[in-house]
Amino acid sequence: MTDLMGWSPNTTRTLLSRLVQKEAAGAKLEKGSKRIQLFYPIISEQEYLQTETKSFMKKLYGGALKPMLANFLQDKKLNAQEIEDLKTLFDENRNGGEPEKKDT
Repeated sequence: MTDLMGWSPNTTRTLLSRLVQKEAAGAKLEKGSKRIQLFYPIISEQEYLQTETKSFMKKLYGGALKPMLANFLQDKKLNAQEIEDLKTLFDENRNGGEPEKKDT
């Protein structure tokens, strides 16, 4: 991270220490070492994305999905495959995760 962000090693250590203090990350000593700490996330990326998505929807759309989708789709034209994929997602959501059976 230090090279990527242009930060000094002390800045990186400070950031990581603060994340541990806020319980946003964990730290443990490397096996056999008394100084080298290994840092790890407390929550998964998926959990983080879900939390941020809910926060975004609540702040901008009062938590309502329909106005958010209407806003996003206002300037974006979907192709047939995208529409079918969205229909499948909605059908799975409506049926508790099971795709809706179509009559053939």
